[in-house]
Amino acid sequence: MPSCYILHSRKLNKYYVGASKGSAEERLRTHLAREFGTKAFTASVDDWVVVLEMSTDTYQMALRIEKKIKVQ
Repeated sequence: MPSCYILHSRKLNKYYVGASKGSAEERLRTHLAREFGTKAFTASVDDWVVVLEMSTDTYQMALRIEKKIKVQ
C-alpha cells in the first residue's frame, strides 16, 4: 500500500520525508541498503528509523502529502 513516511537519524539529528509505492519498512530497507547510491542523503548514516507512516490509497496522494510536509 502506498505511503508517506518520516525517518529519523539520531546520529544526524535529522528527519527525512519520503513517499513510497509500498510500506515505509520496505522503503527503509532500500535506504539502509544504499540502493539509491552512496551520495544520497540517507546513505550518510545507517541508523534511520521510521517515526511516522501514513498509508494512502494512491501513490499520487502519498506524493502530495510528502510535498505538503516538506513545504512546512
